[in-house]
Amino acid sequence: MSAHRADLEHTEVGELGEVAVATPGGRFAARVIDTVVAGVPGWLAAVLIWPDGSWVMRLLFTLLAVFAYEFTLVAVRGTTPGKSLLRIEIADLTTGGAPGPGDAFLRTLVFWAVPMTTLSILLIDERLRRGWHDLAAGTIVVLRPVGG
Repeated sequence: MSAHRADLEHTEVGELGEVAVATPGGRFAARVIDTVVAGVPGWLAAVLIWPDGSWVMRLLFTLLAVFAYEFTLVAVRGTTPGKSLLRIEIADLTTGGAPGPGDAFLRTLVFWAVPMTTLSILLIDERLRRGWHDLAAGTIVVLRPVGG
């Protein structure tokens, strides 16, 4: 059980008992740390894999590295280095244990899906105007020919 602080929201979480809920500031700081910890090596690997490649592919690879880092560590340990540094962990609300692979994957997917969909308009192949979702699916958005 965590030390009770009157300024924090508390709740019962499975076998953990009463615990303090992580603050938005702490969660944000942990996210920044984890993004740097996974993102920098991901970007460097992408540059090595695609030395003359598109910055879009490098960015997608980097985001995939951050996604895999978050998903894997939360599924196995319930925390990441950034979260751990700030004493934050992800727990199954019912049991209090680590979320497990299914819940960790869903949590990570939902977290990244909204901003990536929003940012996809910016992350495009300039010449063919393909967003990340087009690159992933092997698609392109075109104008229908007149009379077609």
